[in-house]
Amino acid sequence: MEEMKAQAKLGNSQRMMFGNLIEIRGSKIDNVVETAPPQTFIVIHIYDEMIGECQLLNKCLTRLAKQYTTVKFCRVQSHQLNSHLSSEFLETALPAMLVYQGGHLVGNLLRVTQTLKDEFTEEDVEMYLHEHSCLPPDSEKEELLSSSAGKKLLGNSASSDSD
Repeated sequence: MEEMKAQAKLGNSQRMMFGNLIEIRGSKIDNVVETAPPQTFIVIHIYDEMIGECQLLNKCLTRLAKQYTTVKFCRVQSHQLNSHLSSEFLETALPAMLVYQGGHLVGNLLRVTQTLKDEFTEEDVEMYLHEHSCLPPDSEKEELLSSSAGKKLLGNSASSDSD
């Protein structure tokens, strides 16, 4: 039993750590998905900076990125995807999130404010992602938060959350 626990800890320590919401260009989405380790969740927020709900979701995802450091949180401006998506779709679908794991789309979450409503918190977004199996289990988050690296990362987040 102890050996299994040790292997689990070793596996977690070898995972890639992120901790930020990363801006990507539309042309780089495939590369981001294809180069990630198979166990890594990649949450990509498709947004328009002129939409208030998109701005709020960006803030929530920034905070979640500090808690779920093994998840790669990214965002891409919707206008960079215009060649692939119609403007009518973009107007009605945002804010939207695409979630990948192991190179496969595991979550296609459109117009998330229909479920979350107009005013939502980071806890609401976290619960929504869990309900759609788009985040690792809470036990992984708790393990990261109790580690010294997790405490250091969260300690640094307090100074940057004063938007």
